[in-house]
Amino acid sequence: MTMEISLKGMLAGLLLSSALGLGGTVVASAAGDEIVIGAPISLTGPLAGDGKEQKWAYEQAVADINKAGGIMVKSAGKKLPVRLVVADDESSEGKVASALENLIKVQKVDALLSTHSGPMNIAGAIVAEKYKKFYMITTAFPFEWQPLKLKYSALFFFHPGPGAEVPFEIWDKLPADEKPKHPALVSED
Repeated sequence: MTMEISLKGMLAGLLLSSALGLGGTVVASAAGDEIVIGAPISLTGPLAGDGKEQKWAYEQAVADINKAGGIMVKSAGKKLPVRLVVADDESSEGKVASALENLIKVQKVDALLSTHSGPMNIAGAIVAEKYKKFYMITTAFPFEWQPLKLKYSALFFFHPGPGAEVPFEIWDKLPADEKPKHPALVSED
């Protein structure tokens, strides 16, 4: 399958890097020769189209990381290659838990990347918490994830409101003579 590098591909690389960087215990628990990353992905069911794209993006991120020699693991004193292990979550909130348990208990992954659906990712984060495995979530609404106060997951999503405030916070910090005199907002209709 050939695909152009897309936003999804770039995000996969960012997420994989984040999973390894944020999950301090991830690389510490790596078995010595490689870092094993697990991902429940919707390969069948109604979300299979998105799942196949997500799998491709994760595979490209792993290939790029390995092409660069892997990831430097300080405790090992060397770069370790990354191996991706995928489990089909069948596009089902109920199946994501069993897919994650298989990745954790049978496949012995060091860290986890998430599936595509928000509700499935919340279910997945709860499983990851149970087993104390880092779970990098790509999609879920913060208002669903934050109240759970999970220690072993990170969320890539954010509320649009606070995100939209950032340019204005920067603007407020500019010296008066450097602030835009005639600002404009452009919006897609």
